[in-house]
This record gives sequence, C-alpha cells and structure tokens, in this order.
Amino acid sequence: MFHCTKNTAFDGQRDVQVSAGLGPSGNVQKVLHALDLRSMKDKSVLIKPNLGRNVPPAKGITTHPDAIKATIEVLKDLGVKKIAIGESPFSE
Repeated sequence: MFHCTKNTAFDGQRDVQVSAGLGPSGNVQKVLHALDLRSMKDKSVLIKPNLGRNVPPAKGITTHPDAIKATIEVLKDLGVKKIAIGESPFSE
C-alpha cells in the first residue's frame, strides 16, 4: 500500500507511507494510522476502490475487500460522518 498526499497544514511537503507484509487489512491500518487524519472528523468521505473486474483479490488487479473494510473501520474510528463507496460499472 502506498499513499502520498500534499500536507498543506504543515510545511507543504508530501507525506509518504509504505507498508508491506501485514496483509491488505494490516497494511491499510498501518498506513492510515501513520497519517494525521484528525481533520476528517465529521466530514463526508468517498472511497474509490478499483473493483471493475471479476478477478480474485489475490491477483492484485483490484482493491482487496479487506483493504476496503479496513479503510471504513479506520474512518469510522476517526469520527467520519458519512462514508460512501463509488465505482464505475463492473465488467468481465
């Protein structure tokens, strides 16, 4: 899992988090907990996973369901007010 965001609240530098070896859920949790996401409290968030193909999660082509679940759990723990998941139509 790789995450890079411009953090304008501080010095404008980019925060980069990388995690491996903990499985989809563990990697997501480690990365998200390492970021300062306090400003997300009471906000609405759209999660845009990559789900547009009918392939097993282990192939790494689509977002693993456990990664999506972990993201939702972390966002709820942060006090996010509304969580939506958006994706384009499914194709084979």
